[in-house]
Amino acid sequence: MKIHGRSWLCALLIGWLLARPARAAEPPGGWLPDAALSRLMLRTLAPTANGLLWVGTDEGVFRYDGTELVPLNALRRAGPVLPAVPCNWVLPLPDGQVWLGTEAGLFTFAPATGTLRALPLPVPGGSRAIDGLALAPDGQRVWLTQRGAGVQAYTRPGRAIGPLLQFTEGKYEAWPAPDGSIWLAGDGLVQQLS
Repeated sequence: MKIHGRSWLCALLIGWLLARPARAAEPPGGWLPDAALSRLMLRTLAPTANGLLWVGTDEGVFRYDGTELVPLNALRRAGPVLPAVPCNWVLPLPDGQVWLGTEAGLFTFAPATGTLRALPLPVPGGSRAIDGLALAPDGQRVWLTQRGAGVQAYTRPGRAIGPLLQFTEGKYEAWPAPDGSIWLAGDGLVQQLS
């Protein structure tokens, strides 16, 4: 049988494809899945200046160095045990402190001392869920949103300051703008507060 023109090219291509070893499909752009993180139901990831990654999951918080995934409670040397509940937000601060917004409330963790602290919520009798944490541009305040309660500023040591910006419905996140205003986003609403 004689093969001409395009038929010859098609036969060559089919032969080349059949001769190639079978390989797993590679993700586009060379991205590869991370074996440790792929096992978790991730909610939030936050890198630190020293190259670590704090990971909020459906089961709590972990520290990840690229190789080893360590539960926060294994790092804790003082303070309460972090409940095994979803962690919605992790916010590392420049001083090394890590703020944790969980379904069970607001916590801070000091990796240098291993101290975990539960902080008072803006509305203690409401939902304990924290839906957002953000460091203000001046680096001196942390803004948090408590589900069904509102937005509150805290000092870096963990004391509530200023008025509670109330809202009673939905989930919101707060995003500080460089001009000092706060953007609220959630449940189909975006608004800026001076």
